[in-house]
Amino acid sequence: MADSMDVEDAERTTDSLPGIGELKAFTQESFASIVQAIKSAGNLPAAGEDHDFYYSFSDFREFRTAQGARLLSNIGNLLRHWRVHCQWPSDTHGIEPDGDELLDSLVEANDIILEGVDNSLDEAAGLKKSTKVTNQTVTGAPGQQGTPVVCSWNRKKQNIPGSKDSNNFRFLMAKNIQRPQLRFKDKIDNSNTPFIPVIKRKPNALRPLEMVEQSASSLQPENLLVPSVIADFVHQERMRGEGQNRSSVNCTAHPYQYELEVFEPSKTQMKPHKEQLYEVFDKTPYTFVDTPELLQELSEHLNAVTEFAVDLEAHSYRSFQGFCCLMQISTRNHDYLIDTLELRHELHILNDSFTNPNILKVLHGADMDIGWLQRDFGIYVVNMFDTGQAARVLNYGSFCVY
Repeated sequence: MADSMDVEDAERTTDSLPGIGELKAFTQESFASIVQAIKSAGNLPAAGEDHDFYYSFSDFREFRTAQGARLLSNIGNLLRHWRVHCQWPSDTHGIEPDGDELLDSLVEANDIILEGVDNSLDEAAGLKKSTKVTNQTVTGAPGQQGTPVVCSWNRKKQNIPGSKDSNNFRFLMAKNIQRPQLRFKDKIDNSNTPFIPVIKRKPNALRPLEMVEQSASSLQPENLLVPSVIADFVHQERMRGEGQNRSSVNCTAHPYQYELEVFEPSKTQMKPHKEQLYEVFDKTPYTFVDTPELLQELSEHLNAVTEFAVDLEAHSYRSFQGFCCLMQISTRNHDYLIDTLELRHELHILNDSFTNPNILKVLHGADMDIGWLQRDFGIYVVNMFDTGQAARVLNYGSFCVY
């Protein structure tokens, strides 16, 4: 009898969690509550005239205040129960807290919770040692890699006789590596606002940058069919830009719009040319550019050629918008790999060659590349040829370049 009770207790333990009870029932009940909460939220007066109308009644204001305080208190209790430390108000004392501050605190709490889930998944997969407290010491500190599970995806030269790397494994993720965007001088803006070009100087200009600013300021948003929120934002950015130093000028118009409108390819570029094959890989010198000095040498080299090829690599791992992490440039006799993470704030000097209308820039499928150049580095392109677009115009069966 005792043995059967022990078995039942063990089975019940595997399906339950401390303080929650049976996991399956808790999950179903929580999901139903969330669905009901979403439905109820959808029936609330929408922001604007509907909400303002209901808010004019004292009963609605009192109910709204009471329920809001109750909601904030419940969230705070949950965060304290799960030991999530963030700047969540403990007691509002009848004062309605700032919505932006609450949102920032909630985002911070969400990040902490997701990080805990991520660490638990890593522990379950064997990528990290479990964090256990034994005699007041932590056996597996956060951020340290444990012994990974040996699987087919991470086994490297496992059964090759005489291999010295039989015990080496490659990691798909490294949580102890700092995100590179944390070192960026210009903090990434994830807000839903229009993009405003930032340009430090304007080489190869046919219309000075001051004239571009005047042209942009003549477009009054109140005279255009745009929402008032966008118009206010453009006005604020314009006023802020007037007080900035001329070495870093903000304007709403494309800095090279006029140069692009009047650009015409040279006669030499339009003539047929015999195909010129590139050298084999082993005979082509290459330079890894990761210092300002090497970047200056690259800029001088590009200014001396008549054409060069460009390709960018970007990713969005641990990033909302993503960012460009590598630039590849090839001339007729040299290859360059540019560390755009290290030189992010110096790459604007390449505008000397990228905006030169006498130098042809060759890209393939540059729909995203052009945006990345402008957004991340303030680089603009005048006189380019897109082999991907050319393949589409010629109705090629494949748009890939091998």
